[in-house]
Amino acid sequence: MTRSKTILFMIAANAIGLGLALFTVEFAVRWRVERGWWAAWKSFSGGTPYSEFGTGNLLVADPELGYRFNPAYPGVNSLGLRGPEPSPPGRKRLIVLGDSVAAPVDGFVSLLGKRLGPRWEVINAAVFGYTTYQERKLLERNLLPLGPKLVVLQYCVNDNHQFLHRFDRQNRMLTTEEAQRTLVGSSGLGGWLARHSYLAFRVRVSWLRVSGKGKGQFPWDNRSDVGIAWQDHPWKQFEEHLRAIRDGVKQAGGGLVVVMAPFRPQLDPEVLNRGPSYVLKPQAKMAEICGRNQVPLLDLYPVFARRGGVDLFFDDYHFNPGGHEVVAGALAEFLAGRGLLELR
Repeated sequence: MTRSKTILFMIAANAIGLGLALFTVEFAVRWRVERGWWAAWKSFSGGTPYSEFGTGNLLVADPELGYRFNPAYPGVNSLGLRGPEPSPPGRKRLIVLGDSVAAPVDGFVSLLGKRLGPRWEVINAAVFGYTTYQERKLLERNLLPLGPKLVVLQYCVNDNHQFLHRFDRQNRMLTTEEAQRTLVGSSGLGGWLARHSYLAFRVRVSWLRVSGKGKGQFPWDNRSDVGIAWQDHPWKQFEEHLRAIRDGVKQAGGGLVVVMAPFRPQLDPEVLNRGPSYVLKPQAKMAEICGRNQVPLLDLYPVFARRGGVDLFFDDYHFNPGGHEVVAGALAEFLAGRGLLELR
């Protein structure tokens, strides 16, 4: 064997060895993330599908929505919503779309229903972990036939993903790979690898965190769930969803209102002082989009700033009982002030 052939053979052998080693590590990472060799293998073709939940659990897999409430579960109606079956025609219907912020059965949606009285049927269509995309699909598929007079879209700063959560085979709610990739961006070879390799994604996230970029000046800078709200490109997709929801509700004979929930760190004076315009960028984006599409917006940030700030939360996203009372009162006042409760 000539010297040149020997060198080429050694290069090829080393490349094959390195490739096998990288594949082995990649598969091991996928095995750990997906919790099983078969799930890891299937993830190479697009990730593990949602798990089979069974009729005894609150949530069931859904091919379009990802998951939904189980109609066979006590307290869930035939539409897959928690609560009784919709009443016969005759009452005005207000439907609240949202995620875990609006989902509590004793939260602001229930309190709003009590404030509006018997003329209005308030339906809580919020589902834990849903994004605006899922809320739009739920509305179009299941709720528009109810002919709502009002639809309230509750927005939280983690709603700009397509799917934020998935469930593994142990029924644990996990952040999707898609949502986590908002940390690493989409440009360049590193972004491409992070979108296609579990190993590369974790290496890049770790590098961002130790290099300083991932540490961030603000609490959301290295958060895969909420950091997306401070980026520009996801708002284009949100506006498409908003416009589709608005048009669908209008065709059904109703109107749309957006309620924007603040992220608790935004109300921290120390965080706010680092750069108010940047801290409140999501609120500014939402006001711009709602104004352009003529959708009434109730921004809860100034309401919370006046009424108690961080003391109205029990974590970064969710309101405590006092927070729910504030939201219910502010929303009832907003709807009345806009004349939206007088719709025929």
